[in-house]
Amino acid sequence: MKGMYKESIKIFEHVKEMDAEKTNECNLNIGTAYLLSKNYKEALRYFQLLLQIAPQDGTVLQKMGETYKAMGDTLMAQEYFLKIQK
Repeated sequence: MKGMYKESIKIFEHVKEMDAEKTNECNLNIGTAYLLSKNYKEALRYFQLLLQIAPQDGTVLQKMGETYKAMGDTLMAQEYFLKIQK
């Protein structure tokens, strides 16, 4: 399964190089692939890039919360989940 995520990440990185307008969408997908492959540090890195651009984006806040929850950091997860409700 991890091989599939690794290949997806390569494809999305390539798409970003070819079409800069797709950078944010690709970063979300790359972050999600890292999350699903349990590479939480990389997932957070990509989601944080997106939050710098759109700090109130509900999808990204949700992904941040999911990542922290998967890492066992329930306090940080809750912090991001609560930001979605605001």
